[in-house]
Amino acid sequence: MERESWPGAEGQTICQAATLGITGSELLYVYDVVGEWRTRTGLPAVLAVWAARRDVASPEVAADFLASRDFGLSRISEICFDAARELELPQPALESYLRQNIDFSLDEENRRGLELYFAHAAKLGLLRRAKPLEWAVAKAEAVKL
Repeated sequence: MERESWPGAEGQTICQAATLGITGSELLYVYDVVGEWRTRTGLPAVLAVWAARRDVASPEVAADFLASRDFGLSRISEICFDAARELELPQPALESYLRQNIDFSLDEENRRGLELYFAHAAKLGLLRRAKPLEWAVAKAEAVKL
């Protein structure tokens, strides 16, 4: 039996198109875009953020976003248990992935990576211009609803 995929260059996987459900016999080169970004820039890739308009990004709203993140992080095991059943994937693998591969912070290094991404996007014409990012300041304690 043929292997479904095999390693290529570092951070790359090679597979038949059909392996990914794509009609055709060509070989596909699959890259880890986060790894590629880190290799090329030396900075982390930020794939998701919570964003709000300036007029609603109050310290209370920022604190609530952080509380929501912390609530989810405190329940990773439960989330992975439910997701494993729904996705038909092994729960330990999901939990390990979330705990070992995802950085849920937006520290200085992550912010620099995000700002560089926007600068590159502007340089490539994907944005009119890269505006300076503004970061909301959170209150020390989340607002209880």
